Amino acid sequence: MSPLTKRARLEDKSAVVTPEPLPRSTSQQTYDAQPPYAQPPYSQPPYAHPPYAHPAYAQLAYTRPQYAYPLYAHQAVHVPRSDPSSGLVDSQQTSHGQQTSKDNNAPDPIQQLDYGQLISQLGDKTLRDIITSLAASSPLVQDAIKSRHDQLVQARRTRVLNFDCYSKSAWHTLNTSSYTKLSGTQQWDASFEATSELEECVRAIGEMTFDESSYGTKLSALETLRKIAKTVLLADDTLGHEVRNQMDSTIADEMLRIVESMSREEQLRAGANADSKGSLAEKMQWVYDAAKANCVLEPEILYEVLELLYEESEGEDDDDDENDE
Repeated sequence: MSPLTKRARLEDKSAVVTPEPLPRSTSQQTYDAQPPYAQPPYSQPPYAHPPYAHPAYAQLAYTRPQYAYPLYAHQAVHVPRSDPSSGLVDSQQTSHGQQTSKDNNAPDPIQQLDYGQLISQLGDKTLRDIITSLAASSPLVQDAIKSRHDQLVQARRTRVLNFDCYSKSAWHTLNTSSYTKLSGTQQWDASFEATSELEECVRAIGEMTFDESSYGTKLSALETLRKIAKTVLLADDTLGHEVRNQMDSTIADEMLRIVESMSREEQLRAGANADSKGSLAEKMQWVYDAAKANCVLEPEILYEVLELLYEESEGEDDDDDENDE
């Protein structure tokens, strides 16, 4: 070997080889990688099998979110986020690769519903059907319904309503409203609307007068209905004539229902209730006579009302007089 060749070989051995650093992960830029030539023994846990025994893989396993890429492997290997030695499983992956719920204690969305808002969107009939269905099998619902109904009945028995405003409204419709200022033909056209307004007054009185209502409420209802009937019978011009012919038995029916809901004592008391113009029974007698003369307002029903308001002795005397004739 020549001296030049020997010198060249010595220079090659003294050369310092600098190993290339371990490539960094794209999703984690702050781990400390160790050179590949500083591998620990494969027997040290938890890295007991090559090629994953290098400490760099352990660093990747604890720092990367889901996957570590070994230096000597061609495919990505899934690494759990928890410590492999603890036996814990990734919270987002099961052993079969299926995603599990992140929070098993999440509140049930049904329990967070605003039932008040849902009920407000339901109709009255639907709510009645639901309550009726629940009451058939729930003693708690039955007791609640019974208790609320008793409170409502007690309130009706102690409350006195005054319906005089409806009689004034009916009188205004047939005497001082804009309908009365129209010509005959126009009054005939307007009579249908005027009749509808009067019937609404009668229905309103009937809807607020219940069988368990107080005596004062029933007496006010009878007086108001009588005044409305008298207004209809005394109305003149084309408007009054057409309204009388269009009125059905609504007034008489409501009168009879209210009187029949009274006790016998209350009926006689109501019939004897009087002011400067006479008793209710005497005023009702005039309404019956006028209705019978004009064949309007169902005089047969009005007669039944009149019989209940008079004392029995007076009614028997009237029957005897009719038999004598």
